[in-house]
Formats: sequence, structure tokens, C-alpha cells
Amino acid sequence: MAIFSKKIFKDLAQTKEADLSTCYIPTFREGDNEKARITFKNQVNAIKKELEKLNKGEKFIKKYLEPMHQLLDDPIYWRHLSDGLAVFRSKENFRTYSVPIHFEPFHYFGNEFYMVPLIPYFNGNGRFYLLAISQKKTRLYEGSKDDIGRIKINDKIPERLEDTVGYDFEEKSLQFRTERTGANEVQFHGHGAGKDDKNDELLKFLKDIDKGLTDIIGKSGKPLVIASVDEVFAKYKQVSKYKNIHPENISGNPDEIDILSMQEKSWDMLKDMFQDLRKDSMEKFERNKDNGIVSASVDKIVTAGMAGNIDTLFVAKNQHIWGTFDEEQQAVEKDEHNTPDNECLINKTVKATFMQGGNVFLQEAGSMPDSSSPLNALFRF
Repeated sequence: MAIFSKKIFKDLAQTKEADLSTCYIPTFREGDNEKARITFKNQVNAIKKELEKLNKGEKFIKKYLEPMHQLLDDPIYWRHLSDGLAVFRSKENFRTYSVPIHFEPFHYFGNEFYMVPLIPYFNGNGRFYLLAISQKKTRLYEGSKDDIGRIKINDKIPERLEDTVGYDFEEKSLQFRTERTGANEVQFHGHGAGKDDKNDELLKFLKDIDKGLTDIIGKSGKPLVIASVDEVFAKYKQVSKYKNIHPENISGNPDEIDILSMQEKSWDMLKDMFQDLRKDSMEKFERNKDNGIVSASVDKIVTAGMAGNIDTLFVAKNQHIWGTFDEEQQAVEKDEHNTPDNECLINKTVKATFMQGGNVFLQEAGSMPDSSSPLNALFRF
């Protein structure tokens, strides 16, 4: 199962063709997820009815639904999930992503993928990465205020120093074993290789970790907290290409700190940053209600979103506005119901804003800056 990323979001968001299905299923980290499988089964049956309405034919429908049925019949898959499952089906591709987001059950069939429920993965819900580096193992986690889960690193990130420098490592006596002196200095114990060799090996180990890390999560994105002894943290910052490393580490040997404590420490470091962005944006909306740089007009917001003129977009959860946008005329046409010829204008605006670097926050309807509309925006001009 692939790690969800901004690149994958953009790839899905830019897909525009007939017969695209999107499913969101709430799941659990433990158990057989039988309830989730039933939810997905019901969604698959609903998609089948949509295909039948379009007279797609038995052969097409059978092939289209085949990977969905295979997923339903795979009990092992359903035992290894996070908090939510997102499923995307086109005529040629089938993708699933297990993510730490609590979804409401929802499915969508149309000419584009429905991406709105995935926005909290990136903006405003306090998600971060945690990289724990110790003498015995390297671990990568993704967490938030309320949860944390381990990311499989497979062979991409070396788990031990020996994986980088080889098994003559013990002969050189560089086992990452350190001891603090009264002056808070770090001493390496052992003999064999010189100090320069030890430093080179440590740097190579950290560079290999960073290469694997960026292969998995990219070079920028959610904040990355490092749990390690201070010297290793300082050296990792020197070699890392990741753009959002938190300047403070969880100091000490992470093997001696339980994961829930590391989650709590990480959140304490990051919470002000996460909370301030949403709070500041809402306060800015209130301050500028009368000067034209904010709006609750759906037509204005959709048009601004298509032009890349939205700095911050607030979206009411579980809302839909059906219609079309004429790019040539820069005009919005709203409909009462979803049809094969229209789309969700909220989804369209969310995708455009996010892909052009704007902030997007999902809100409860009653918590919107202007609750008279399911879309509120701060413009860039």
C-alpha cells in the first residue's frame, strides 16, 4: 500500500475522464474491519447501479468492479489498515490508500475523483512525521495530536548502522554507543577505527536514512520531528534534504522512550504552529470583511479558485454544490442535483486552490467564518 503524498493527490486531482469512482471508508487499526468491508461492499453495489444506468454492459461492469471485489475478498488486507481507506477506480487503474484520517462513509461516481475528505491530511489538522534514529533501529512514524502509526520503510531506510557500513562495524567498535559526561559531552567507547572514520560512517548512515526518507515522503511537506541523541540530530540536519525539519529534537535514545511519549512530545513542539495558521486565517477573514479581499459568494470563490487567486479557503464539511464552470466565459452555473454532465463545484475549487499553493481548511458548518455559505475565501489580491 503506497504512502499518500501531495504528488499523488495532484495526480488524482488532475484526472479527468469518464467513469471515475471514489470511495471513502472509515476503518480501524485493529480487528478484521468487517463493518468497513460491509460499508465498502455497499458502495461497490451503488457504483454498479450507476454503471448499469449508463448502459455500460455486463462485460465492462464485471471488469471495472473486479479489483473492488478482489479487495473485499482479501481478509489480510483489511487487518492492516489505519483510520480511513480511500479507494480510486478508473477504467485502467485501481488505487487504495490507508490514511490516518477518520472519514465519513462516502462514494462518488463521475468524471473526476472526489478529493475533499483528504485535505486534512495536508492542511490544518496537525499531522507530522517522526523519525527515530538509534544504534539499533531506525523507525518512521506519522502522527497527529490524537494518533500515531508506524510507516513501513522496507529496504528504503537502513535500520541499523551495520546496514550502511557493513558488518566489520563491530570490529571498528562504532556501535553508536555513547555516554554523557558531566560536561554534557558525548564519548564514543571502543577502539579500532579513528575518529574521522567513525564520523564518516555516521554521516554515511544518516545520508542513507535521508535518501530513503525522501524516497518515501518527498523532500518537503509535513513537519518532521527527529528523536535521537543531540549529536546525531545536529549531523542529520547538516546532511538532510528535507525542507521542514523541526529545529528542536526529542533528545535521548529513542529506544528508551515509548512511542506515545514521543507522540506527546512531538505535539507539544508543533501545536502552536498548527493552531496558529487556522486561527490567524480566521481572524484575518473577520478583519477584512468590508474591504473586498474576502468572500462567501460561491460564484466569486469558484472563479477565483480556477484563476489561482485564493490564499485561504474554508470549506464546510459534507457539503456539495452541483454545477459547471465555463472557463471561457468565467461563469458558474449551479444545478440542484448531480448529473452526468456536472460536478461538485466545492471539490473543483478545493482541488484548484490546493494545487496552486493555497491553504484549505475543512470546518464544521457552524464554525465557518461566514456560516451563510459552504465556501469562504481569503483572496490573494
